[in-house]
Amino acid sequence: APVLVALALIESGMKYEDAIQFIRQKRRGAINSKQLTYLEKYRPKQRLRFKDPHNHKNKCCIM
Repeated sequence: APVLVALALIESGMKYEDAIQFIRQKRRGAINSKQLTYLEKYRPKQRLRFKDPHNHKNKCCIM
């Protein structure tokens, strides 16, 4: 579950280092080295963002 949370945070615009630090504040040792390597290489695809046609700003659909 921590990796999925990290992916959601990264997709919403957070840097992976910040996402890992945030998760580890709540759950110490939550992400192992293999998962960390995956998150380092992961590039966001902006799938959780959408454009508001009225004011042309990107918004996030995570609630």
